[in-house]
Amino acid sequence: MMAEAFKLAIEAGRKGWQAGIMAEQDMAVATTPVTGRPFVL
Repeated sequence: MMAEAFKLAIEAGRKGWQAGIMAEQDMAVATTPVTGRPFVL
């Protein structure tokens, strides 16, 4: 089980590296609608 977790972590890291660096932005943009909704943790 632990070996599989390490394998998945390595695959995720590799995919992240291959995706490259994000383009620089001047400000953050919310990906989920938050207008009119209370923030719940």
